[in-house]
Amino acid sequence: MSWPTDPNEAQRRWRGACHVLAVASLAALVGVSIVAYLGKLPPWLPNVGGVDKVGHFFMFGSVAFFADGAFGYRPLGRALAWPRFAPVLLWVPTAIDEWAQRFSPHRSSELGDLLADALGIVLASWLSAAIDRRLGRRGA
Repeated sequence: MSWPTDPNEAQRRWRGACHVLAVASLAALVGVSIVAYLGKLPPWLPNVGGVDKVGHFFMFGSVAFFADGAFGYRPLGRALAWPRFAPVLLWVPTAIDEWAQRFSPHRSSELGDLLADALGIVLASWLSAAIDRRLGRRGA
């Protein structure tokens, strides 16, 4: 199967793949979160410098990357190009969960984690939209 030269077809395939991969990355994120809430993460993991922040960045970034494409880069409001719907949809429960972690004996609520989540969401959403725009210009 070759990559289509029609820009609309290329974007359609990209966004179709984003639907599947958004669900898969969200499932992985929820799975890791459940394991963390149960206190089953390897005990040495939080002690490795920066790995927690990198994990937050990439886990939330991967969901945002594919979810933004799955939602068709839909803006939050008619007059606003940014913020888009998918990053906000992901950010709100992320912030709530980070706050709620303070009530769990196995989790810790840290501003650094929240910032890593936000940076991952924003950068991955931007990158996903840039790829979509490039596909739209392909063959034109």
